Amino acid sequence: MQTKEPDLLLWTDGSGHQDGFGGYAAFVRTSDNLVRHFCMGSASDSSVDRMEFTALIEGLRMCIEMWQRFPNSYDNPMSDCPTMKKPRIRWYSDRESLIMSVKKVYSRENCPDLWAAFEVYEKMIHLEPVFMAEAVAEASEEFTEVDLQSSTGRLMMRDYYRNTPLRVDETLMKEHKKKKEKPTT
Repeated sequence: MQTKEPDLLLWTDGSGHQDGFGGYAAFVRTSDNLVRHFCMGSASDSSVDRMEFTALIEGLRMCIEMWQRFPNSYDNPMSDCPTMKKPRIRWYSDRESLIMSVKKVYSRENCPDLWAAFEVYEKMIHLEPVFMAEAVAEASEEFTEVDLQSSTGRLMMRDYYRNTPLRVDETLMKEHKKKKEKPTT
C-alpha cells in the first residue's frame, strides 16, 4: 500500500560477482520530475548484498542533499535555527531481502557499518520501500538505467584491477538493449 505522494523517488541497484568486484548505482528525482540526480560507484572485495546496500546509502545521501536545497524543506526557514522537515522518499529496489531488513522483518546483522549509516538516515526521512519484481523492474526506465550502471561500475573496477583497457562487455550491452526494446504488455 502506497502512502501519500512522495517528495522524492529513489531507484537503486547493486551488482556483484564471485570475482569480488561490485558496482552500485542510484537515481533520485523529485515527484514532479524537475530535479534529477544520479550516482554510481564500484568496489573490490565486495558482494552483491553490500553493493545493493551501498546503493541505498548513497541514494539516501543524495536525497538529503537535494532536499536541503528546497526552500519548502524547512520549518521556520527564517529563524536562527530552522529545522528540516522529513522528506517522504519512495524507494524502489529489486532486492527483496534488503527491503525486508529495512522494514525490520528480517534481521539487520550483515554489514554493520552500513546499518549504522542507514540508522542515521532513518531518523531524518520517511522511507517507503517498494519491491520491484523482475518483470516490473524491466519496464521501468529508471530501474533499467541503474541496473546497467551498477553492472558497468562493477566491470570498470574489474578492468581497472586487471590493468586492462576499460570496456563494457558486449553481452551486457546486448542484454540492456533487449530490455529497452522489450514491449511492455
